[in-house]
Amino acid sequence: VLYLTVLVHEFGHGTMARKLGGEINHILLWPFGGICFSSTPPQPTPRATVRNDLLVVGAGPSTHFLQTPFWGVLLWAFVAGLEQTAKCKLPVGVQ
Repeated sequence: VLYLTVLVHEFGHGTMARKLGGEINHILLWPFGGICFSSTPPQPTPRATVRNDLLVVGAGPSTHFLQTPFWGVLLWAFVAGLEQTAKCKLPVGVQ
């Protein structure tokens, strides 16, 4: 779950960079984080450069708005499955 969360987060950065005309060079994943090495084309003004950089930076954390409900439903289903398993009656002699 952690690696998938980090991977989607890093793809958020890379996808925004590509949307702005750049490219993804590579993504490096570590157990508790990652880095998306991407580039964006030169901008005509410093203001446009800062704007695009902020869009790329913000795109990673914004993926968590979609991931949170997904992981929540997955956790709920897992817990519900455990509760159903706990309610099962085992046949006599089975431990």
